[in-house]
Amino acid sequence: MLTAADKAFVQFAGDRFGGVKPVLTVEAIQPGSVEIVLGAIDAWDTVKTASALLAPFAAHIGQAVEALRFGGSASLKPAEAKFVKSIVEPVAKGRTQQINIVDSEVHITIGRDDAPDLLAALAQANRPPAPRRTAGMLTQAEARFLAGPGLDGTALAVHGEWYARLLHGRGVLVPITGVRQGLIDNQTYRFQGTPVLGERGETVGLYLRHAEPFGGAR
Repeated sequence: MLTAADKAFVQFAGDRFGGVKPVLTVEAIQPGSVEIVLGAIDAWDTVKTASALLAPFAAHIGQAVEALRFGGSASLKPAEAKFVKSIVEPVAKGRTQQINIVDSEVHITIGRDDAPDLLAALAQANRPPAPRRTAGMLTQAEARFLAGPGLDGTALAVHGEWYARLLHGRGVLVPITGVRQGLIDNQTYRFQGTPVLGERGETVGLYLRHAEPFGGAR
């Protein structure tokens, strides 16, 4: 836990002041529930710099814990996520009843009531996004379809950006990238290109190579 805390603090400091190498110190460990009181020194004795970083670091970790608690985005770097896990996991797994991280301005408490949910939220937040299928991952049938008849739909200009309302797309607008020169607003086209697919295989965008107009504008 203490090693994880130190690495997270070094990462936090390095992101804000390159070249600063502060060392996180433990001023006291209280009996009963684990209570760690944080302090800081700097390798070059610039105590003001290290101390000035301590409160923002504690606040940053506290905000991340609160975000996890209420379903928000934790926004943690890898070392910071490991530190949060190191203080949540012992409580979630019953090895201790409560952990307090204390700074002069911030008090972070991890209790038995919410530790399991925090651990689950942290695991979900750190899960890499599901890979999106690219053109090279399309099946042969999909590639033939896109190279042949293409996708039918209407091109729409919205606030200077191009979107496609695809046939059978339930009216959803998807952004068009690629070759957009010559598109006419509200014109029906046969689009040829590559769909941008979402996590469930749904079309969330269109990379356009060519658009052949047909029918009237609508």
